[in-house]
Amino acid sequence: SECTSQVQYTCTCNAGYAANDDGMTCSDVDECAADNGGCAQICTNSDGSFACSCQDGYVLGADGASCSDVDECADNNGGCSQICNNAPGGNSCACEVGYSLGADGSSCNDINECDDNNGGCSQLCKNEVGSFACYCDPGYVLGADGLACNDVDECSNGDNNCDANATCSNTVGSFTCTCNDGYTGDGVSCEKDNIVGGGDYVGSYNVEDGLEWGGNPPGYSCLQACAQVFGGSAEDYQCSTQQDSIDNQGNYTVWGVGGCQVYDEDYVKSPDNYNCSQNDCAASAYTKDNCYGTNYCFTAGVDLPAQCNDYSSLTEADRNTAFNDGNNGVEICDKNGWQDTWYRFEGAAGSKMPTTAPSKYSCGTDAPGWLQTAHPNNTGENVGGKVCFHWGNDTCNWSSNVEVTNCGDYFVYKLPPVPACELRYCGTGK
Repeated sequence: SECTSQVQYTCTCNAGYAANDDGMTCSDVDECAADNGGCAQICTNSDGSFACSCQDGYVLGADGASCSDVDECADNNGGCSQICNNAPGGNSCACEVGYSLGADGSSCNDINECDDNNGGCSQLCKNEVGSFACYCDPGYVLGADGLACNDVDECSNGDNNCDANATCSNTVGSFTCTCNDGYTGDGVSCEKDNIVGGGDYVGSYNVEDGLEWGGNPPGYSCLQACAQVFGGSAEDYQCSTQQDSIDNQGNYTVWGVGGCQVYDEDYVKSPDNYNCSQNDCAASAYTKDNCYGTNYCFTAGVDLPAQCNDYSSLTEADRNTAFNDGNNGVEICDKNGWQDTWYRFEGAAGSKMPTTAPSKYSCGTDAPGWLQTAHPNNTGENVGGKVCFHWGNDTCNWSSNVEVTNCGDYFVYKLPPVPACELRYCGTGK
């Protein structure tokens, strides 16, 4: 017999390789060709193996195949100076309101809103870092929208410097002060006129209406005409070209038979000599331009005593009879340091002295003073009087001799130091 030995073997390839047809050699397997090698994003084949990787902005997972987004904003705010917005695989920068993104895509630059239509402000625009603000000129206040400027009525809100004896008139962005009738000044400071109290309106007449007074020449001054129409003499009147105030002016009145006679300027011989329709007349009796209009007649004024313009004001609120804080309250005495001079009650102290006894402890003292005698009735009139001080059951426990002057719209009092303490002169009214 014959013995024959036969040997059989098999060739096997390592992982990542596949056997060739000869069964003996191996070739690399491209794992990425099948289902991208199981990689979520990038599959890279290598000799005998492969590897998964991720695109920028992603990180490879622990399984070596999956990819997770990287939150770039978590690291140094993604390089953004203000707002970082993360996105799959990347991020973007943005800016707060009032800023614009720079050319580098990360920095933020302030926007000057005032450069665009004045920021929408109606008057003043001020740029601020990241914002802006509107402001208004003096006399205006910023509206609720923060843009518009509205006029401030300084006369209504009291934000004006007009004198107490002046009228405040609001204007757009400002106000004006005008002294009231009977006062003179710039409106901020008004002084009482020397002539007051007699300016009562009597009536008016039309120059051109004419009255048959007769006489030659028929020329009258405004004051003379007031006396002719309303009685009395010229000295009893003041004349004005307007009814609401006295300007001491008036058209020269030319009245005669047949009414006002208007003559052409051709009849004028000279500035001081007029030809009145072939009748001689007083100079200025006739002129073409003053033979018309309405004159207003007022009663004559009264010369006020000097004390009506030269006095000290008493304005304390606790001097008013309405103030009474009881026993052991305010105790002020008009004795030490008190000047024997003229005083006027004004403001919170009241407008004049009371003529009935105030209750004890009124007027910021223990024994309040009141005027027992009457106030003078006529403008410019000065009278002697008596002030009593109420204490205990006696409304005139002490007294002082005083003087009182009627200044038309107010009274002034010559008040000596009180005879004892605690005594005080009281005011009343508003």
